[in-house]
Amino acid sequence: GYYALSMLPDRSIQNTPDLKEYYGAIRDNRLPVRTGLIHNRSRQLVRNLVMPLKNRDLPKKQYLARTGVYVNDVFGKQIALLKKYGLLEETAETLRPTAKGRLFIDDATQIFFQTDYLPFPKAGYKDGPLNPYLDKEPPASFPAASSAEK
Repeated sequence: GYYALSMLPDRSIQNTPDLKEYYGAIRDNRLPVRTGLIHNRSRQLVRNLVMPLKNRDLPKKQYLARTGVYVNDVFGKQIALLKKYGLLEETAETLRPTAKGRLFIDDATQIFFQTDYLPFPKAGYKDGPLNPYLDKEPPASFPAASSAEK
Protein backbone atom coordinates (compact mmCIF):
# COMPACT_ATOMS: atom_id res chain seq x y z
CA GLY A 1 0.00 0.00 0.00
CA TYR A 2 0.76 3.66 -0.07
CA TYR A 3 3.98 4.46 1.86
CA ALA A 4 4.23 0.81 2.99
CA LEU A 5 7.46 -0.61 4.33
CA SER A 6 8.20 -4.23 3.48
CA MET A 7 10.75 -6.22 5.44
CA LEU A 8 12.11 -9.26 3.64
CA PRO A 9 14.81 -11.60 5.00
CA ASP A 10 17.70 -9.72 3.39
CA ARG A 11 16.20 -6.38 2.31
CA SER A 12 13.82 -3.56 3.09
CA ILE A 13 11.61 -1.82 0.54
CA GLN A 14 9.55 1.33 0.99
CA ASN A 15 6.82 2.51 -1.35
CA THR A 16 6.56 6.14 -2.34
CA PRO A 17 4.83 8.57 0.03
CA ASP A 18 3.54 10.55 -2.96
CA LEU A 19 -0.01 9.48 -3.87
CA LYS A 20 0.26 10.73 -7.47
CA GLU A 21 3.53 8.84 -7.94
CA TYR A 22 2.06 5.74 -6.23
CA TYR A 23 -1.03 5.50 -8.43
CA GLY A 24 0.97 6.45 -11.54
CA ALA A 25 3.33 3.52 -10.95
CA ILE A 26 0.39 1.13 -10.49
CA ARG A 27 -1.29 2.49 -13.63
CA ASP A 28 1.99 1.96 -15.53
CA ASN A 29 2.23 -1.63 -14.20
CA ARG A 30 5.31 -0.81 -12.09
CA LEU A 31 5.98 -1.32 -8.41
CA PRO A 32 5.54 1.98 -6.52
CA VAL A 33 8.87 1.56 -4.72
CA ARG A 34 10.68 4.74 -3.70
CA THR A 35 13.68 3.18 -1.98
CA GLY A 36 15.18 -0.17 -1.05
CA LEU A 37 18.13 -1.54 0.83
CA ILE A 38 19.85 -4.91 0.64
CA HIS A 39 21.14 -5.84 4.11
CA ASN A 40 24.60 -7.29 4.59
CA ARG A 41 25.17 -10.08 7.10
CA SER A 42 25.78 -7.82 10.10
CA ARG A 43 22.63 -5.77 9.35
CA GLN A 44 20.58 -8.98 9.08
CA LEU A 45 21.82 -10.17 12.47
CA VAL A 46 20.97 -6.84 14.10
CA ARG A 47 17.62 -6.38 12.35
CA ASN A 48 16.42 -9.88 13.25
CA LEU A 49 17.00 -9.00 16.91
CA VAL A 50 15.92 -5.36 17.08
CA MET A 51 12.68 -5.47 15.07
CA PRO A 52 11.06 -8.22 17.19
CA LEU A 53 12.17 -6.51 20.43
CA LYS A 54 10.65 -3.22 19.29
CA ASN A 55 7.38 -4.95 18.45
CA ARG A 56 7.05 -7.30 21.45
CA ASP A 57 9.65 -9.98 22.10
CA LEU A 58 12.14 -12.25 20.37
CA PRO A 59 11.61 -16.00 20.33
CA LYS A 60 15.18 -17.33 20.33
CA LYS A 61 14.28 -20.22 18.01
CA GLN A 62 13.00 -17.68 15.49
CA TYR A 63 16.34 -15.85 15.57
CA LEU A 64 18.24 -19.09 15.06
CA ALA A 65 15.98 -20.14 12.19
CA ARG A 66 16.36 -16.79 10.42
CA THR A 67 20.08 -16.22 10.98
CA GLY A 68 21.62 -19.64 11.54
CA VAL A 69 23.26 -18.52 14.80
CA TYR A 70 22.27 -18.24 18.45
CA VAL A 71 21.44 -14.69 19.53
CA ASN A 72 23.60 -14.94 22.66
CA ASP A 73 26.60 -16.04 20.58
CA VAL A 74 26.41 -12.76 18.68
CA PHE A 75 25.04 -10.29 21.23
CA GLY A 76 25.56 -11.94 24.62
CA LYS A 77 27.56 -9.04 26.08
CA GLN A 78 24.97 -6.43 25.05
CA ILE A 79 22.07 -8.59 26.24
CA ALA A 80 23.76 -9.00 29.64
CA LEU A 81 24.18 -5.21 29.96
CA LEU A 82 20.54 -4.51 29.14
CA LYS A 83 19.47 -7.18 31.66
CA LYS A 84 21.78 -5.70 34.32
CA TYR A 85 20.11 -2.29 33.95
CA GLY A 86 16.59 -3.73 34.00
CA LEU A 87 15.80 -3.05 30.33
CA LEU A 88 15.60 -6.63 29.05
CA GLU A 89 14.53 -9.95 30.52
CA GLU A 90 15.42 -13.40 29.28
CA THR A 91 14.04 -16.90 29.55
CA ALA A 92 15.36 -20.04 27.89
CA GLU A 93 12.98 -19.38 24.98
CA THR A 94 12.56 -15.60 24.75
CA LEU A 95 14.12 -12.16 25.05
CA ARG A 96 11.73 -9.30 25.85
CA PRO A 97 11.91 -5.73 27.04
CA THR A 98 10.89 -5.11 30.63
CA ALA A 99 8.25 -2.46 31.35
CA LYS A 100 11.09 0.06 31.79
CA GLY A 101 12.83 -1.27 28.69
CA ARG A 102 9.67 -0.81 26.63
CA LEU A 103 9.73 2.92 27.46
CA PHE A 104 13.29 3.23 26.17
CA ILE A 105 13.29 0.53 23.49
CA ASP A 106 14.55 2.77 20.66
CA ASP A 107 17.47 3.96 22.77
CA ALA A 108 18.19 0.58 24.37
CA THR A 109 18.40 -1.30 21.07
CA GLN A 110 21.04 1.09 19.73
CA ILE A 111 23.55 -0.92 21.76
CA PHE A 112 23.26 -3.65 19.07
CA PHE A 113 23.96 -1.36 16.08
CA GLN A 114 27.28 -0.99 14.35
CA THR A 115 28.46 2.60 14.70
CA ASP A 116 27.81 3.37 11.01
CA TYR A 117 24.08 2.94 11.66
CA LEU A 118 23.72 4.95 14.86
CA PRO A 119 21.48 8.01 14.51
CA PHE A 120 23.85 10.40 16.32
CA PRO A 121 27.60 11.01 16.32
CA LYS A 122 29.63 9.83 19.30
CA ALA A 123 29.43 13.30 20.88
CA GLY A 124 25.64 12.94 20.96
CA TYR A 125 25.80 10.22 23.62
CA LYS A 126 26.72 10.50 27.29
CA ASP A 127 29.59 8.38 28.58
CA GLY A 128 28.44 5.29 30.44
CA PRO A 129 28.13 1.52 30.14
CA LEU A 130 25.16 1.67 27.73
CA ASN A 131 26.81 4.11 25.32
CA PRO A 132 26.36 2.41 21.92
CA TYR A 133 29.84 3.48 20.78
CA LEU A 134 31.60 1.48 23.50
CA ASP A 135 33.16 -1.93 22.90
CA LYS A 136 32.32 -2.17 19.21
CA GLU A 137 33.98 -4.86 17.20
CA PRO A 138 34.21 -4.50 13.42
CA PRO A 139 31.33 -5.99 11.37
CA ALA A 140 33.66 -8.77 10.16
CA SER A 141 33.40 -10.25 13.66
CA PHE A 142 29.80 -11.33 13.02
CA PRO A 143 29.60 -15.08 12.55
CA ALA A 144 28.56 -16.69 9.33
CA ALA A 145 25.42 -18.82 9.32
CA SER A 146 25.96 -22.38 10.42
CA SER A 147 23.79 -25.39 11.05
CA ALA A 148 25.54 -26.27 14.30
CA GLU A 149 23.18 -27.16 17.13
CA LYS A 150 23.98 -26.54 20.78
